[in-house]
Amino acid sequence: MEIVDEVVSCLTGPEGEPAAGQESLRQQMELAAEEFQADTVQTVVQELLARLEEDPNNLRELESLLILGLAHASVLERYSDEMVREGRRLALLLEHAERVDRAQALLEVLSARVPQERSIQHDLASLMRRTGNSDRLIERYVLHAEDAMERGSSSDAIAWLQEALVLDGSRRDVARMIRDLRFQDDQGRRRRARRLQFLSVTVVIALVLVGVVHRERSVDEEFLRIPPATESDMHSLQTRLAALDQFLDAKKVWLGMFAVRQERMRLVNKIDALSARIAERERQARAEAEMNAALADATRTRARDQVQQRDLEGALESFEKALEIAPADWPHRERTEADVEAIREYLAE
Repeated sequence: MEIVDEVVSCLTGPEGEPAAGQESLRQQMELAAEEFQADTVQTVVQELLARLEEDPNNLRELESLLILGLAHASVLERYSDEMVREGRRLALLLEHAERVDRAQALLEVLSARVPQERSIQHDLASLMRRTGNSDRLIERYVLHAEDAMERGSSSDAIAWLQEALVLDGSRRDVARMIRDLRFQDDQGRRRRARRLQFLSVTVVIALVLVGVVHRERSVDEEFLRIPPATESDMHSLQTRLAALDQFLDAKKVWLGMFAVRQERMRLVNKIDALSARIAERERQARAEAEMNAALADATRTRARDQVQQRDLEGALESFEKALEIAPADWPHRERTEADVEAIREYLAE
């Protein structure tokens, strides 16, 4: 459709002159909002989606699609899933094309438009970490936490602050905010805990008065026989915690119970912190695998184009590059390996 080509040219400019970062993106969004009505945009978006099915790596059409969606709320709402999917893919392609500022600008605007999509936040976080913007990423997390606190959602706020603390464990202000929020949430439980502690102290004093020194010594000796925990070993920490819980349930009350309960709380905090680090590493691994899969797909598409252009040596190099960067479970691996073997045999003949 001629109108689609006109819209693409209007939004992205002449071919071969890529736009820059966030300021240019916002200017393009303002242009799209001023120049094109919603009904026209609906038609253009449908056509662009159809074209991208045939040519998924057309950056100008892909950027135009996202600009139109971000500029018109009704279009973004209707095609939310497609915009999120194509936006993440576009960011990967832009980063692969060494247009990192543009990729980051796109993810920042997209995350602001669809804040419920945590996948966008994770993509943005991964990109900022890869480009050395950890400080800026931490500030974004803190802002998200402040927004959550304004909404009265302390659990979301704590989650954002924990992600910031994973990136920089020296941020005492972030750790203090987490403690304050937890204190507010746990006030009721702490009041009950204080009453329980008071009762426990009373019972312990009574037991001391009737002469249970022998039992105290026996309990202490049994406690010392519980295997210690290794700080960075999740299984060791959980084993120690389970042993302490069993010990507390069995002994109920003794003079050293407070120290054991405090150790238990420290173990719970260590397990939570270690779980958060493990989850972050897993998220990073998934994000890297997704990025490698997308890069492999793009490289494989280029190789197939080279085959059609009879550039078999270039196609062989591209296919091998795709196999090199693709994750182990890449769905096109078997077919690509067969293509590589076929080209090698043909060139050998």
